Amino acid sequence: FRGHGSSINAVRLFAQNLRLVSGDADGWVVVWDMVTKRPIVSWKAHEGPLLEVKGFQFGSLTEIYT
Repeated sequence: FRGHGSSINAVRLFAQNLRLVSGDADGWVVVWDMVTKRPIVSWKAHEGPLLEVKGFQFGSLTEIYT
């Protein structure tokens, strides 16, 4: 997995273990496809480090919390 420029502080599997969300020390969040091992989407969620991330899926709706 390559997608973060700094150390990863938080990870969480979700969506029946098909997705992984990770957060790093620079405030970036990356959502990964666990089948292809590639990032699906990434964004700068905070100016400071992320300490926890969560991913939820309700039917076809997926939400990410930092």
